[in-house]
Amino acid sequence: ACLDSLLNYGLVLDIVILDGKFRNTPMLGRTPQKKSGWYVGQEITISNNQTIILATYGDFREGVNHTFNSYSKNTGLTKYDKEKYQQALTANQKLVDAEKAKMHANAAIAAKDEFNKLSNTGNSDYLVNKQVEGIGVKYGRRFIAVPVHGIDNDLRGIQKIFNDGSKRFTTGAKINGGFHLLGKINPDGAIHFAEGYSTAATAHQAINQATVVCYNAGNLSPVIAEFRKKYPDNKFVICADNDQFGEVNTGLVKATEAA
Repeated sequence: ACLDSLLNYGLVLDIVILDGKFRNTPMLGRTPQKKSGWYVGQEITISNNQTIILATYGDFREGVNHTFNSYSKNTGLTKYDKEKYQQALTANQKLVDAEKAKMHANAAIAAKDEFNKLSNTGNSDYLVNKQVEGIGVKYGRRFIAVPVHGIDNDLRGIQKIFNDGSKRFTTGAKINGGFHLLGKINPDGAIHFAEGYSTAATAHQAINQATVVCYNAGNLSPVIAEFRKKYPDNKFVICADNDQFGEVNTGLVKATEAA
């Protein structure tokens, strides 16, 4: 049952090793070398010599933890059993947090090194097609590099946008809450938030006010939460992507949630 849960989620593995150690795995449908999937599995002995299988698992690209446990309501856990289970769950989480921190730190180092080597000037078919300027970006061969900063201005990673419009983040970078600011923030002015670079750049060029690239719909809320703490007195405006031809209008839904 545990293996089935992990396989159904998309992890690629033959067995689940229950030794309490963190393990990376490939994800179904992705390059095998990119092991963004992970799990921590362990077996807990509880009262009456029963055992519970516990696995914490996920995908670093998704950024959400999932849990499998083998006990049912009929197991009848004692207070001691529940405490032991919670301790095991906490231990799993500490391992995951440590691995994420290490991965994010390594990604930031790699991104800084690469970003510093790129050119401040260049050409981009993507920018030409979108009719926007390169603001605070750098140029590589066939791509622009948009920096991903944290609220304290730490560089977490970069997003490469290629001439054909395809995009790729620095492997392992912490994107949640990361952004790129176009223009300067006026204490009395509005701060605008958009999903992608082209939407943000279009808005910024039109209104000449601070505009924030949030990279995707799901990241609008985390970024805005960071800005609310740092700039509580500014007015916030969301430039929603209207994905009218999608089954679910993700851009507007997420923008509404963020607001």
